[in-house]
Amino acid sequence: MAKFRVRNILGKIPFTDGLRLDALEGVCTNGIHFFDSTYTTQRLYSPKAKEYLDSGKSVLFAVQHGRMIGLLRFQDVRSRVTILISPSRDGEIIARTITNLGLTASRGSAKQGAVKGGLQMVKAAEAGKHLVVMVDGPRGPANEVKPGIIKLAEITKLPIMPFTCSSRNAEYMWGWDSFMATHFGSPILHVFGDPLEVPDGASADEMESLRVQLETQLEGMRTHADKFWSVNAKA
Repeated sequence: MAKFRVRNILGKIPFTDGLRLDALEGVCTNGIHFFDSTYTTQRLYSPKAKEYLDSGKSVLFAVQHGRMIGLLRFQDVRSRVTILISPSRDGEIIARTITNLGLTASRGSAKQGAVKGGLQMVKAAEAGKHLVVMVDGPRGPANEVKPGIIKLAEITKLPIMPFTCSSRNAEYMWGWDSFMATHFGSPILHVFGDPLEVPDGASADEMESLRVQLETQLEGMRTHADKFWSVNAKA
């Protein structure tokens, strides 16, 4: 028997689906504005990441889906950030919300709108924007880097900069990505890792090696970020 979901019933009627999207957009936007004003941020940069970001050059940020909450504190570069968002109905809510927060959304995924989304990201890079890609896609598996970000880096000629975050106090949601929901007022640590350059015309083996390297680097950064709060208990 098919699982009953209210949102599936509402989604079949354009009027009620529009109301649902508008309501969720308002809740998300207002909630994030309130949340965004309650916590402090600490940042750790690798020397190479710091040097590159200080130069003002554009970069392709690689973020695990479950740690995307850290993107809220990109205040100093928000107007320069374009994020690749799934064209799904849930992605529509996220896209509207991040637009309200001053970022730009590009719509596409590996299974739907890949070409359109990719072209929008390329144009954003040409305009001097920072790009953000959730490396494990809209459905996971969690923390598994998909090859699309490596190909996008080759096309745009932007270095991939791994990014993760961790909160001193947070809940981890039940979904596939174990989304980190930070408590109000809890400090968040941002970690920026060494950029990865993708050579033009890289072979399939080289691209796979870079994909594995990025996945390993992100996992290591996330693990160390989570340990930060126990090591620095008085932070």
